Amino acid sequence: MLLSILLFSCNVNTIEENPDRVAVVNAEYDVGWLINHYMIYPKSESTTNRAGIVELSWTVTKEGTVKDIKAFVRTTDQPAESAIARKRFVTKEVLPINQPILDNLIYSVGLLKFIPALKNGKRVNTKMETSIAFVLI
Repeated sequence: MLLSILLFSCNVNTIEENPDRVAVVNAEYDVGWLINHYMIYPKSESTTNRAGIVELSWTVTKEGTVKDIKAFVRTTDQPAESAIARKRFVTKEVLPINQPILDNLIYSVGLLKFIPALKNGKRVNTKMETSIAFVLI
């Protein structure tokens, strides 16, 4: 059974004004889990050790679709809000996150559907942000 939940793992800023209700996703888990579970990892990177933190932002439209997705690699060591863990290849060096991973992350987030935020009972566009750590285990 799917539940509507608030996206507490994200920072939420409304493009117009602060919403009365933030955008929600129809899911059993938070958006960090959804991104990490449903991200389509590039086949070209399936045997490469990549680690790092990616900052991710997007807009949830009044219709509940995702647009204006931006992703970049964070250069600080602050903890991320969620993580994508991958098994480490012990014989290979650890490399930073690259463009194919960012491109696939952007593509995967674009597939999400939301229930739009409300302001005074009307749907509004909402800007959402999160950070994801790519970690090796």
